[in-house]
Amino acid sequence: MDDKKEIDAARKAFFDRAKTNGTSEFLEEGKTNAAPNRDDMKGQQKKEAGNERASEVANVYRLLSDQDNIKVFEHSDGRSRMIDLPNRYEVHARFAAPWRPKNAPDAAPQPFGVQLKHDDIAFGRTQYLVFKDRLQTDEQVKEFDFKVLDARKLNASYDRELDAMKKFYTENAPEGKPASFAYGRPSHDKKPLSYINETVLERGEHFTLVTSPSREDASRYRFIENHRFLQGADEFKAENRNRILEERLPIGEKLHFAFEGNKIKVSPYRANELNQSANVDPAKASEERFTKHSQEAYAAADRKASSFDIKMKAQQAGKSYLLMLKDMGHAPEDGATVVLPKEVAVRPAVAEGFKAGFRDLYSKLFQDNTKDLTFEAPAEPVKAQEQKLEKTPRKSKAKTQELAQ
Repeated sequence: MDDKKEIDAARKAFFDRAKTNGTSEFLEEGKTNAAPNRDDMKGQQKKEAGNERASEVANVYRLLSDQDNIKVFEHSDGRSRMIDLPNRYEVHARFAAPWRPKNAPDAAPQPFGVQLKHDDIAFGRTQYLVFKDRLQTDEQVKEFDFKVLDARKLNASYDRELDAMKKFYTENAPEGKPASFAYGRPSHDKKPLSYINETVLERGEHFTLVTSPSREDASRYRFIENHRFLQGADEFKAENRNRILEERLPIGEKLHFAFEGNKIKVSPYRANELNQSANVDPAKASEERFTKHSQEAYAAADRKASSFDIKMKAQQAGKSYLLMLKDMGHAPEDGATVVLPKEVAVRPAVAEGFKAGFRDLYSKLFQDNTKDLTFEAPAEPVKAQEQKLEKTPRKSKAKTQELAQ
C-alpha cells in the first residue's frame, strides 16, 4: 500500500462518521497552551461533540501514552502510530524529517511521518501518522520512541518558559489592568495583520514576549515563537541560534515586525540610528541604548510613577547595561560584584528593578555561570574624599580661634 492510500485508509477508519458525530475525544480533550481563539466558536462546538466519540475511536486507535501534552496512539494493526501534539513547529517538525529505509540508502527520502490536515483536529494542535514500514523492526520502534521523548522534553520546556513569563507579568500588572496574553500573528476583523510595531520585553529560549496595544481594562502582551525569526538551517544550529536572536531582538527596543508566511522579518522602528548603519560601533550603540533606557527609568522614578512602570523601565535599563558591558568586552565574570551606575544607586526603586533585569539577562546569556552576582554602589571619587578631609580641620581651626577671642 502506497503512502497516500495508507493515509486515506487510516483517516477513513479513524474519522468514520466524524462529520455527523463530531470529533474524537482524544483530539479535543487534551489541554493546550496555545492561545484560545475567541472567534473560533466552531472549535468549541467540536469539543463538546467530541466526547461522544470516545468508544468509537477506541476500536481503531488505543492510547499508548499521554505525557507532557503529547499523546501517542496505536492503530489496531499493531504497528502504525498516530501522534497528537501541540502545534509548535520545533516540537513536531522531527516527525516530518526525511527518512529512507536502511536497506535502500539510495532511495529518494520520504517524510518519517505525514502531517494530517483536516477540520477535526483541535485548535492549536496537530497530528502525524507514522507508516507501518517505518516501524517494522525493534530498532525502528526505538527510533520512534526517541523522537517522542525528545518532543516531550522540548514541549515541557516550552510550557515552563511560557508559564514563568506569564506568572511574572500577571503578578506585576498594574492595579485594575490585569495581564492579557495573545499568541503569534495578530488579526483585525478576522484578517491577519501584515505587520506590527511593538517593544521587545523578554526573549527566552523558545518565546519572545512583546507589547501589544493596551486597553483601559487590561495590560496586553503577545508571545511569538522564536523559530519564526530564524531563516534557513544554519540559523537553527545551536552555535548560531542565540547569537542571531540576540542581535535581531534587542530587549527594550521597539521594532517593526513584518509577517511573511510562517516567518517574521524584523527591522528597526522608524529611523533607529543605532542599528541602521553597518558602520555603527556596536559598543557605542549599546551605550546609547542604555542611556535611553536608564533615562526613562530615572524619569519614571522622579515623577513617582507606578511601581510597576518603574520596575519595567528599570529592568530594561539593567538588561541594556549588561549588553553594553558585553559589547565593550567587560561582561562580569561568574560570581562577580557589579558596580551600579551612580544615578541608579541613588534611586532605590530603580536599583531593585535594574538588578533584577541585569540578573535575568545574565542567566540567559551566560548559562554556564552558576554563582550569584552581587551589586554595590560606586565608590566616592578620591579627590572628593581628599577635599572633605582638607575642609574639616580648616573649619575646626577657625572655630577654635573664634572661641579664643
